Amino acid sequence: MSAKEGTTRAKPKSRKTRSDRPPTAPDPPVTADWPAISGWLRAETPFGLSRWQVLVFLFVVAFVIFTRFWDLGSRALHHDESMHARFAWDIYRSFDYRYNPVLHGPFQFYFTAFMFFLFGVSDAVARFGPALFGVLSILLVYPLKPYLGRGGMVLAAVLMAISPPLLYFSRFARNDIYIVAWTLLIVLALFGWLHTRQRWYIYLGAIAVALSLATKENTYITLAIVGIFIVLRFLQEQFTPGLAARLPSHESVKSALADLWRERALLITGIVTFLLIFVTFFTAFYTYPQDFASGVVKALEYWLAQQDVNRGNQPLWYYFMQIPLYELIVAVFALPALWQLARRGSLTDRFLCFWFVGAVVLYSAAGERMPWLVLHLSLPGILLVSRYLGLKFSEPSGLRRHRIALTLCLLIGVYALHTGMPLAFAHGDTPRDLLVYVQTTPDVPYVAAQIEQISRKLTGNTEIIGLIDNEDSWPFAWYLRDYTMVGYIPAIGDPGEAAFVIVTASQVDTAREHLSNYVPFRYKLRWWFPEALYRELRPTFLFEFVTNSTTRRNFTAWLVSRRLPQPIGSQDFYFFVRGDLIQLL
Repeated sequence: MSAKEGTTRAKPKSRKTRSDRPPTAPDPPVTADWPAISGWLRAETPFGLSRWQVLVFLFVVAFVIFTRFWDLGSRALHHDESMHARFAWDIYRSFDYRYNPVLHGPFQFYFTAFMFFLFGVSDAVARFGPALFGVLSILLVYPLKPYLGRGGMVLAAVLMAISPPLLYFSRFARNDIYIVAWTLLIVLALFGWLHTRQRWYIYLGAIAVALSLATKENTYITLAIVGIFIVLRFLQEQFTPGLAARLPSHESVKSALADLWRERALLITGIVTFLLIFVTFFTAFYTYPQDFASGVVKALEYWLAQQDVNRGNQPLWYYFMQIPLYELIVAVFALPALWQLARRGSLTDRFLCFWFVGAVVLYSAAGERMPWLVLHLSLPGILLVSRYLGLKFSEPSGLRRHRIALTLCLLIGVYALHTGMPLAFAHGDTPRDLLVYVQTTPDVPYVAAQIEQISRKLTGNTEIIGLIDNEDSWPFAWYLRDYTMVGYIPAIGDPGEAAFVIVTASQVDTAREHLSNYVPFRYKLRWWFPEALYRELRPTFLFEFVTNSTTRRNFTAWLVSRRLPQPIGSQDFYFFVRGDLIQLL
């Protein structure tokens, strides 16, 4: 048999067509294991929070650090900021300070001087203290978790982080953001003693109250709210038969006070701790021991007298306008929160209700109503609303059941960012917002730079001679702090050898006769929001908004893009430069 035949006789291999082959199983799709991820996010952590809550809180802290510290020096220092910075600089140089109630408590001056010592002297560093306490205020929400609830605590941190007033005044060298932090510590000490009776809460409360009083006198308002609540609750327990016996110890003010009285040694030690801090600050670290009572006597005398002055002359309903515009979350949810928590909440829930209502009433009744005081309504309002919404959202299927509330929260959060971020970073030195109050214009640091340029070219240092009238002394006393030959005088007469003279616009005609060989330049010293826009509001505003297209268009334009229908007001000054020095500019 030939090889060819063998090949022919071999059993042929079966050949299947493509349609006969079994189908190849497709590769499994690459999909996220969402149940596993969801389970990982909901897993508990040692911090008493789920992983997703920890991630949100960490993101909030990072956001707060960035927004409080970024670009702090680009905005000119406000009149009040310049005074606080200048007197802190005096402490930094020579420890020269004595308590003056006009400028509030000593803490901010010593702390700002410490910032100058650590980081140098500049506009930005003058605001480091408020920025740091803006971050601290968010961190202090975490210890309130047992009282706000886990969800309420996280929500409070988020709302405080994006709150336009808290954001703006955390970047502003005033003492109100310090008070926010101290108030959180006072509330933590109060809640902590009620719930645990741990001794260290008494020391915490003593320290927080002392530092708060050493910071600003509106601490007395906070203490009044706390004290009235305690007294009213005590009287309720005392005169309601069997109530005190039925209450658990952490719900009973009477029981908490009795336990504190039994711990008299602890109470005395707390009082001594308070006095040690209080006296140390108000005597300028014992430099002026005779001032040991100034923090009470001078503070109350001065600020009670100021109530009749009505500085700012704002209407009685001022905060009822500010809260809806800048704390819309509080305006929307405060009433349902008060209704639920005041009726069925815990003792701490009822305190949040009392605190918010008390703050609204007392700050509205006070003679001085200012934008920075909104913080002391924002804080209890945010905590109250966060507690209420935290309870709602933590119910079984709470996010699904309360979809409308959740949607409102998200929309309000977006609007808060839309309002707060430009206010903090874009036009914080231009009074297109109600929170920007009589702000120093960018012209002031520009003129200060011009003076430095002349001085460096003329003398090689800052020994240039200049005159500034008292109307323009602030904030120039800060910006020209290194110029020892610059004088601040009531009225401009013969300038002598002065290289420059600064005169307020209202006095320039009188000064010109002495300044014939000087070249004038006109600038704006400070400017302000056109307050007639809201001072003229009437109860018919809502009707006019609906029926009047001009009113509707103007208000909407301001609400969306901060376009004003009226020009902003200003106080101007003239910068006179000696004629032979013009070429140095």
